Amino acid sequence: IGLKKGGFLKKILLVGFNGIVDLLMEEEFLIWMKFKSKDGKTLEGDLTAAAEFVATTERFLPTVGAGMYKFDTYENDTVSLSFNEFYPGDYRGEMPKVANVVVRYINQTLDVDLVISGDVDIVAGVVEGAKIEKAKASEQADVVSYKRNGYGLIAFTNDFGPTADKNVRKALAYLIDRNEFVQNILGGYGTLVQADYGLAQWMYIAKKAEVEEKLENFVLNVDKANELLDQTEWVFEADGTTPFDVAKAEQGYYRHNAEGVQLLINHFGTIDNTITDLIGAKWPEAMDKAGVGFYLEYGDFDALLENYYYGYELGEDRKFNSFNLATGFADAYDPYYNLHSDYYGTWQNALGVNDPKFDELIETMRNLDPEQKDEYVEAWFEYQTYWNEELPQLPIYSNEYFDSFNVRVKNLNTTPFYSWDRAIIDVTLDD
Repeated sequence: IGLKKGGFLKKILLVGFNGIVDLLMEEEFLIWMKFKSKDGKTLEGDLTAAAEFVATTERFLPTVGAGMYKFDTYENDTVSLSFNEFYPGDYRGEMPKVANVVVRYINQTLDVDLVISGDVDIVAGVVEGAKIEKAKASEQADVVSYKRNGYGLIAFTNDFGPTADKNVRKALAYLIDRNEFVQNILGGYGTLVQADYGLAQWMYIAKKAEVEEKLENFVLNVDKANELLDQTEWVFEADGTTPFDVAKAEQGYYRHNAEGVQLLINHFGTIDNTITDLIGAKWPEAMDKAGVGFYLEYGDFDALLENYYYGYELGEDRKFNSFNLATGFADAYDPYYNLHSDYYGTWQNALGVNDPKFDELIETMRNLDPEQKDEYVEAWFEYQTYWNEELPQLPIYSNEYFDSFNVRVKNLNTTPFYSWDRAIIDVTLDD
């Protein structure tokens, strides 16, 4: 987040768009506000027209809001918000102290520098160790930290290309040194994770010892990777008949299947991203020793998301098998909407998982009563164990998040479950 100085009203610039829904409203609320009856109990009029109105007009220029702030403008990837005079206050009766909020993208490599210079007031979710140390060392900046309710990852396509084979996915996991990310990028502010969990989750805290003891730990191990790949179709040289010889493995000598198709992993990563750069530098080094070809394409985040979420629509133009991303969990952990086969063939199940066992485990967790905490944590651990066996995506690290802010900002108190878009209500700015 950050501050722009000048003008009658001080403006705080919030970097990242995840919290705008909390600051504004859901689209369903817009329909209710525009087409509600006088008593507010029903909708009146042409609901098809209502949905069209929201999709084409209100969505881009909302006129109503249920949160602390109301929408003013959206231009050049910048959202301007102002205090919602109809907001009744939070559960304590507190009101926001900052009149105007501006949310915008900034250069990721310079985010903490902009906080220190005073051009930006807050940058949320800093993970790089060098940036964290810079913010801590500066007299013009400070940080608040909390364990992450999520993790960084390499996502695999489970229904397309070589990564549709579990043994290929696990082999790829053994061909990268995940500790390099923890040390070189996070500066030690993180730890490896082996399944679909984050350090802030109460289930992980309760089962930490068993997680660390029983889940497979994917360390750099070329021999193990080759053992796994020898159990796949990719066991030949280019002629499709001569057995692949691990002793010959080097750049240019790759595994093929019986049709002579090369084992090639096409990876998409974002530009100006140290994680993408490290993947591009280190992953192919080990892949060459296992006969795995690697292609890295850089692009912007929109292009990555288009290929990740909608790859299933691309048909013969589909290209990528892996993506470096990150995930964050809702307060209530529920993988149903992104891993259950009910959503297979949709953008929500972007990994392309279609597995009855996953469905069963997910449904077990969902169907427990909220009071059944002991039963839930056991079901959660069974799910994590199976997840670790199937490895639909490779978790790299969960870490400590740091929200860096200029010393002008006071009372920013964020947690894993109380992010900046909610904590902003208590923020004040020094002159």
